[in-house]
Amino acid sequence: MNVIACFRQSTEDTIAFAMGMLIIVEETFEFQDGTIHFVPLLSYEAIDEERLKRGDNLELRLPDGTLIPTTLHGLDFFRPSQRKCGLCVNKPLTKADIPAGTEIWKIR
Repeated sequence: MNVIACFRQSTEDTIAFAMGMLIIVEETFEFQDGTIHFVPLLSYEAIDEERLKRGDNLELRLPDGTLIPTTLHGLDFFRPSQRKCGLCVNKPLTKADIPAGTEIWKIR
């Protein structure tokens, strides 16, 4: 492997470590308070592994390649029997801004 290929792989590994994909959005719901909620839910194990908490930096990767930085507003829709809960973000984003197929990544 040449030096450029080593550097490229090292950079890709660093980026992969610095960010973790959480979900690929299947559906969104916008509540009257302006919060946006997502399906699917995230497992408790993934929440623990990523150490998710309100205020964490997220990146939304839209299907068209657009990247939107945002902040985790909260964890919601707790389903203890399924060991899952949901993610939500807040204004200024709207449901129309986040189509199905959007990837949600945590920036570490």
